Amino acid sequence: MPVSIIKAPATTKAHYKASETSQLQTALKAIEAKYGKYILKASLACNVESAIITSFIFVESAGQQNIVSSAKAYGLMQLKLDTAISVIHLEAKNKRLTATEYETLVEYLGRDRVECYTKTMKNLGQDQVNKCKPMTPKELMMPGLNILIGTMMIGRLMDETREGNEFRIDKVYFKYNQGLFYKFKSKKYSDINKILQEAKKRSSESYAGILKLVGKNGVLDILT
Repeated sequence: MPVSIIKAPATTKAHYKASETSQLQTALKAIEAKYGKYILKASLACNVESAIITSFIFVESAGQQNIVSSAKAYGLMQLKLDTAISVIHLEAKNKRLTATEYETLVEYLGRDRVECYTKTMKNLGQDQVNKCKPMTPKELMMPGLNILIGTMMIGRLMDETREGNEFRIDKVYFKYNQGLFYKFKSKKYSDINKILQEAKKRSSESYAGILKLVGKNGVLDILT
């Protein structure tokens, strides 16, 4: 990863109290102990720091690999089936898909299906998606696959929201939570307080997630 800055904390606002730091450290270490090999593999394949991956797993699922949200988001990184396929397709289309990412996807989904997602599909229209064997919830909840695709998405969003040499994890999480195709409509969102205001309007989950990640006493402050 290029020399970069991740501000943590990025705001004085907090979700966690300082007294909760020890408890958070224990939870983060448990995630690293259980899923560390998958986190490391995704980190190296996608060029995303392992601390960021671990923190997203903690915020999204608290390390529960079989969790399913009311919105049908699955697994450790809370991915929807259509989002997972979109990430794979767009990474290939935009020539971002690395050889390691490709071969890891093949391990879980088989070469024919990965070829379909990356080459046969011409766009994300339903008629194109229907050409391929669908991904199943059971498959998407496999830790290695879930972490890889979630990390591919994070890496994409980090590049989209990067400002100079600073990675804006507040923007990354907001887009991660709102959807792959969410667009910031104004330059006013260069201020984290504006991001927090928008997040609070749209979703209490987005607002809380940003503070959990990069707020005072947040998990990225602990991990970095």
